[in-house]
Amino acid sequence: MIEEVAGGWMIETIACSSVQESHALLSKPGLAIIFCADHLQDGTYRDVLSIAPKAPVVVMISDVKSDGARREAIELGALDVVASPCSRKDVQWMIIRGTQDRSTGVA
Repeated sequence: MIEEVAGGWMIETIACSSVQESHALLSKPGLAIIFCADHLQDGTYRDVLSIAPKAPVVVMISDVKSDGARREAIELGALDVVASPCSRKDVQWMIIRGTQDRSTGVA
């Protein structure tokens, strides 16, 4: 869904499935927004947040009914949390928020 929405808006996407892969990608400048699953092959979104540049990070959690999980992700620096799998509307809204925050200097 993320690639479909981003591609429709002419936004390039880069995908990775591990913290190790993301570490190399996150060192590149110019990232607008990062969508991250709550669990990766070799870690969690917490690991990604600890190495993420100033780009907004949206954490995709399978159990968003847990208010504690959402609160924790935001307290650790995530822009927001969306359900996994996500809807088109969720992705669109997060891209808008992430790029808007970036243009105003808020992250």
